[in-house]
Amino acid sequence: MMKKGNCLVLSFILCAMLVTTYGVVQAAVTEKMPARTVWFNEREADLEKPALKIDGQLYITFVDLVRHLGGVLNWGPKDSYIEGHRGETIVRVIPGSKYAYVNEVKTEIDGQNRRIGSRTYIPLKVYCQLFGVTYQWDDTLNRAYITWSEE
Repeated sequence: MMKKGNCLVLSFILCAMLVTTYGVVQAAVTEKMPARTVWFNEREADLEKPALKIDGQLYITFVDLVRHLGGVLNWGPKDSYIEGHRGETIVRVIPGSKYAYVNEVKTEIDGQNRRIGSRTYIPLKVYCQLFGVTYQWDDTLNRAYITWSEE
């Protein structure tokens, strides 16, 4: 039978191991990208929150994407979703989901919408495709270029 003091020490060690392991896993998954990572139509983006690299994909906040594309945001009835309107395209993001709705059509995305703090991060390449804009990654400069014609 284990003494009470030993149980407390063992519990403390197990908690410390879990916290350390979680921190290592989190650090391996999320990497904060340099400030000059995203460019929209040849202009450096002024992102409210830094871009993140998660599971090999570049993520930015949905608010930053829609704002830089010149779209309009509509917040859902609760925190359950956000809609971005650009031209004839309406994209609905559901935080924590692997789906988006494009003009009311449920679409599975490559990656996952993520709630980090109070922000909704989206996989940038996927959402550029949903909005019909071009996404290109430059490995040399470590930058994403998003472009579209300004008709």
